[in-house]
Amino acid sequence: MSTPDEILQACASQPLETVLSLLSTCPNPPQAREMASQAVRHDRLPLLQHILANTPRESLEPTGMLLLDAASGRSPACVQAMLDTGLSINLNDDRTGGVLHRALGGVGCPESFIAWLLERGAAVNHPGDYDPDGFNPDQVHCMCNGVSHGTVPILRLLVAAGAHVDGSRALHYAAWCDRLEAARFLVEECGAAVDAPAGVRGWYWRGDVGSTPLHVAVAGNSVRVAEYLLEKGADLEAKNAAGRTPLQDAGYFLGIETAGTKRMDLPWDLRFLAGGYEGGHQEIVNFLKQRESQPA
Repeated sequence: MSTPDEILQACASQPLETVLSLLSTCPNPPQAREMASQAVRHDRLPLLQHILANTPRESLEPTGMLLLDAASGRSPACVQAMLDTGLSINLNDDRTGGVLHRALGGVGCPESFIAWLLERGAAVNHPGDYDPDGFNPDQVHCMCNGVSHGTVPILRLLVAAGAHVDGSRALHYAAWCDRLEAARFLVEECGAAVDAPAGVRGWYWRGDVGSTPLHVAVAGNSVRVAEYLLEKGADLEAKNAAGRTPLQDAGYFLGIETAGTKRMDLPWDLRFLAGGYEGGHQEIVNFLKQRESQPA
């Protein structure tokens, strides 16, 4: 007799006939919803079609998550199958975003898949992840996913489709992730403002309210992005809501690191400083001091 785990493993890799054979010998088979999730995540269209044709809709709820899972699996066929059930391509999960967020949730997304989603009307700006004064701190804009897990050509596709460049705070995220090529693209091709302050504190980078991209580069210990931003005119004297310049922020972070405070004794937004996670901020302190000492 087969087990539920064996069936779910087969859903991810075996032909439909094999899955059906295993189901026939399993006394307690997995739920159809679990099997469908495996199918969409692993581009198993025949299995998905079989489940959709033979399972009551209510047993597959929330079906919208299957659409998003298909986007995570980067399967045009499975995404289309879910759209054919009447779902909107612009379904958006409060926590993980829409199809573009899901497709860019990890490295290696083909540019062709992003183009395919955009051709079908995938929205690049959702109300939950963009605000004229900043962004929703609980939601990552798809531009940020593109910065961390995508490529410059993917970012170019998103911008061409109307993605908000400054509103997404993609340059802040490029600074945090040490993505120099993304930063170059955003500044030089998209006109991203190098001194734009973050309206709120985003959970997916470290930096106080009002942080400029340079502040965030400092928090992320990215000397090369900090150097690039300064070359493009970033203000070394800009202050965040805490009243600190980038150099003062760097010194503040370094002081916490050298104090050896235990991770759990730090506020959540400073715990990245414990254990040398960012490799220490001495290098960025030295760099900024050197730049500050240079004549204007």
